[in-house]
Amino acid sequence: MTIEAIGVGIIAGVIVVVPQAVSFIFPNAPWTSPFLILGVGVLGLFLYQGWGSRRSSDLRNFGFADLLVYIHSPLSQESSLQWFARASISFLFALCGGLVGSEGASIEFLQGIHLRFRSAATRWFEQRRRTQVGCIIAASVAAVFGAPFAAFLIPMEWGIGGRSLSVFLSSLIAFVTVKVTQSVFHLPALGWRETFAGVQFLEWKAWVGALILALIGGLLGVITLAFSRYASMSFSALFRNRSGLRVFVTAILLCSVLWVGRISDSSSSFLFDYLVWSSPSTLELLVLFTVHFLSLILLIAGLGTIGWIGPLFIFGGVFGILLHALVLHQLISLPFTSLLLGAVALFGGVLNAPLAAGVLAFELTQNIQLLLPALVVGWVGSWVHRRLKVNSFLEHGLRAQGVSLKGGRSLSVLEDISVKEAMVTDFEVIQENESVAELQVRMFRSSYPFFPVVNSAGVYQGMLTLDTLLQIEEGAFLGTFLEAKDLLYREGIKIPVVSIADQLASTVAFFDQVPCVAVVDDDRKLMGLLFVYHVRLAYDREVTRRSSDFVPKDEG
Repeated sequence: MTIEAIGVGIIAGVIVVVPQAVSFIFPNAPWTSPFLILGVGVLGLFLYQGWGSRRSSDLRNFGFADLLVYIHSPLSQESSLQWFARASISFLFALCGGLVGSEGASIEFLQGIHLRFRSAATRWFEQRRRTQVGCIIAASVAAVFGAPFAAFLIPMEWGIGGRSLSVFLSSLIAFVTVKVTQSVFHLPALGWRETFAGVQFLEWKAWVGALILALIGGLLGVITLAFSRYASMSFSALFRNRSGLRVFVTAILLCSVLWVGRISDSSSSFLFDYLVWSSPSTLELLVLFTVHFLSLILLIAGLGTIGWIGPLFIFGGVFGILLHALVLHQLISLPFTSLLLGAVALFGGVLNAPLAAGVLAFELTQNIQLLLPALVVGWVGSWVHRRLKVNSFLEHGLRAQGVSLKGGRSLSVLEDISVKEAMVTDFEVIQENESVAELQVRMFRSSYPFFPVVNSAGVYQGMLTLDTLLQIEEGAFLGTFLEAKDLLYREGIKIPVVSIADQLASTVAFFDQVPCVAVVDDDRKLMGLLFVYHVRLAYDREVTRRSSDFVPKDEG
């Protein structure tokens, strides 16, 4: 996986730099004319039309959710050509000023390469798929923002997981590739180190302004996702199995929005410089806000591209500086501080990645004074999203494709595995009347640091941990007088109980607080212990079994 991770990082860096390099080398060419977007729409119409009706079901684009479907549904027969087509459209939209982030073309192209050259064993091992998807996302985001640590955190916060070392290596290699390329060809880089040098965040008024911005930003993120979901359902109903026409209509609408809004240069560096140093009027900011709001919804719902992380960050910056002009100028002195925090609020709230949002702000500014405010703003934005109990953008895309996740794993797989299949029985059982002195003799014979306590009838009474027994050992003279049932009253941890007849799907929520649950029968007699590690093993076994029984269409 190390060689693959390095390759992913290099390819991601090159793809992200190409649109920027083309625009820089040919500055007089009208790359960002809105009408060029119409040409891309026509190309998409013909490109997707060539798929034919047999492949029409493969062309439904649900953005990042498609990557999670690939992780949790290894039996699906995805086409690498599908991803190459998506990458081509995203790349051309990014090149022609269609407000599509270059990370979209990078992720989609790399996923196509992975599907084209993956080994047969990839279908059997979910960890390999998780690692590959995590590397692709981290490398592409790191290349766009120049923030390898924040990019590494995004797949971690989304629960994609995988081998952390490989994911971080891809992110770091992509970052280095972009920096070297920009240095060699003298390309501008997104970074605000000089702008934010010396900026401090110490006054209480600034913190009040940051909290106001975070709360409104979190609400705006919820509204944006709600509009995108409504638009997505509308597009799906209108253009069912007609992806080419869907892309063409989206291109027309996006071209109209950019033309009416007079957006002639959509690059993030140009826009941020304009917002910070040109002091646009409130009316101009309102126009920019509306244009970026509508375009973001079109990218998510109409085009189905993955390249909307960059546009989301830009939209958050426009929101932040608009709110500064309306309200926050009385609380936050510098407008570009509101711009940064506004971008962080939407980034953390919509993507549900507050830690990555805060680290991203630090990596862009290199100002440690802004790390804590950015983390707080990102967390509050995400908290508002969760508080309103709104499904995340990933959950919406997954449900649209008939996939449900619970605890980061496929619900359909968890529902097919019983607790009995995953539990363990090779553990030490303690009688409630055993003395602590007796327990100290055999507590190290157990393979697990948990000791269930039962009565004479075998009924479960509670759970002791190795930490509790070790604490008592320090006062060994008490061991003769204390019994196991006495220690239960001192044990702080509460272990949930599940029935042996339950399925694993009903137990996942317990493992957010504890690593172990007790398994009992209908009479509450202890039958076994269920650890989160063994849940993962049982899940992987079931996925492998399904994959082994699967026969691809072209082989059957």
